[in-house]
Amino acid sequence: MKCIAYVSRVPISDRTIRMPTGLSDIVSVSRKHNPKSQITGIISYRDGQYLQVLEGPYLEVDKLMIKIASDPRHEDLWVFLDVRVIKRSFNNWAVSVFDFVDQGNFFNAFIE
Repeated sequence: MKCIAYVSRVPISDRTIRMPTGLSDIVSVSRKHNPKSQITGIISYRDGQYLQVLEGPYLEVDKLMIKIASDPRHEDLWVFLDVRVIKRSFNNWAVSVFDFVDQGNFFNAFIE
């Protein structure tokens, strides 16, 4: 199983104070397609940037990352974690929106 984590910038035309318009589309498409691919994870938005963690079968995660890299809702995508994992950190998360500001301990456990 593979885990990838990345950050990307939201295009300037889509940045709003609270949340970019593309985020709800990303979440709804993820919830529809990712269970079939056995992909779980989280996405967070803050200050014009997405942070996303994806985990699942190698081939499925790689295919999804190719789609994300060509998605116009993401700019300057930077993968900072690409590792083999034995178990999921987000087993029950069908790629949900996550607020890292209020979840410091949870995020620290994931990083460990």
